[in-house]
Amino acid sequence: TQCYNCTTVNTTTYLLVYGTNYCSAECPPGQFANATSWKCLLCDANCLTCVGTSTHCLSCGFSSIGASLYLYANGCLLSCPNGYFPNTTTNVCDACHAGCALCYGATSSQCTACRTANISNVTTPFYKEVGSDSCSEACPSGQLISGTKANSCSQCDPGCASCYGLSTNCSVGDCNAGYFYHEVNSSCLVGCPDN
Repeated sequence: TQCYNCTTVNTTTYLLVYGTNYCSAECPPGQFANATSWKCLLCDANCLTCVGTSTHCLSCGFSSIGASLYLYANGCLLSCPNGYFPNTTTNVCDACHAGCALCYGATSSQCTACRTANISNVTTPFYKEVGSDSCSEACPSGQLISGTKANSCSQCDPGCASCYGLSTNCSVGDCNAGYFYHEVNSSCLVGCPDN
């Protein structure tokens, strides 16, 4: 057990465990096998486990300040890139729903910003609903596609049950309770004007 170098025995390659004089068939967690030197070398400080090289992480631990790190593209990050969210159970950056640009979970109702996605080679815009964390392919009733903010819905005027083009263009005869449709300017009013 006081080894300086290791060898292969019966097709099993032994490696010198980092910081010891012990030969092992496998490297312990936090080390990776270097086939050239037949030694176990240390993983990068951010990697809990790695393979092949010190920076090819398989799992992540904690940063130098004790914050959780998340696995993304075989690296360990403090925060996940756009389109991904930190899965606190697996410590992996998991993909958002296809319609989410930013999210805190995997479903379409856990989005903080929406985007246009390419789904089955079809460009599909998603819109962030007003007062919700949902991204949908169409704005719900009482909302319309925003003319000023990309991939977002805007609220129709209070009297409109549904609107088109502008928030003030109420759909014909589609007013909320207590409002009346006015044909001249396509609006829903609390009371009808003179005449």
